[in-house]
Amino acid sequence: MLDFGKRIRLLRTLRGVSQSELAVLSGQRLDQAVIARHESCAAALPRRHTVEAYAGALRIPHPLLTGRHSAELVLQEIFRPWSPWKRPAPETGNRIVADLQALLPEFVEELALLPTSLLSCALGEVAVLSGGGHRLILVLPLGAARLLGLVPEQGGAEGGISEQHYLLLLLDPAGSLDAPELPGELRLDPKPQVGELYRLPRQSTGVSLELLGDLADIDERLHDCLKGEQLVHLEVRRPDDLKAQLPDQVRDYLNRNRLDLDHDGHLVLAK
Repeated sequence: MLDFGKRIRLLRTLRGVSQSELAVLSGQRLDQAVIARHESCAAALPRRHTVEAYAGALRIPHPLLTGRHSAELVLQEIFRPWSPWKRPAPETGNRIVADLQALLPEFVEELALLPTSLLSCALGEVAVLSGGGHRLILVLPLGAARLLGLVPEQGGAEGGISEQHYLLLLLDPAGSLDAPELPGELRLDPKPQVGELYRLPRQSTGVSLELLGDLADIDERLHDCLKGEQLVHLEVRRPDDLKAQLPDQVRDYLNRNRLDLDHDGHLVLAK
């Protein structure tokens, strides 16, 4: 059975978040150094409030982190190990594969899961693992399922998924489970409550001002400065184009089909 540290590393990797991002998701109840220490050693199970902090940040049932789950726990979950909003360095992608190859098989065996479906398109693939009432859906880049041993054997099925449905699952995994005409094997009941985890990075415009004067009188003169009085330098840093951060094949598909992304990362017709 996986120890606590390996479970955290596996589930964090399946969620597609870094250690620093997990610390933020915990509301700073966890520190990156603490997360790194837990993941790198086989220490005893931490205190209950620490386990609860991990469970809340990862949106994972508490017993699944301790390995003390019972037959009553039924997992219906969707994971996106590779975030479309990041362009990881090759070594980062290799580390994700290595971690999943090392840790996922034992987790799958513990839950008595088998790869039951693999749906593919030119943009990527979706692997489904089922067993014992559990169902896990993994949204993956093209070719990742074979690397991770998630190709169905006898009794399973390989088929296609529309590029539109794959994109919906990639950009908004939980919300897209309600999409019309979604293949039946991708239906989860109950629907996982992980929408916040898979939202696009917060977009903001940065403004840098360089003003003449002492700190004490800046507040009084700020309005006048913005009108041009004693304004030395004004710089506006606009957020990056969302599409520019997507994988090349996904961005090309959007451009070919005259699709764009709104501020929530949802597909819309290009203007």
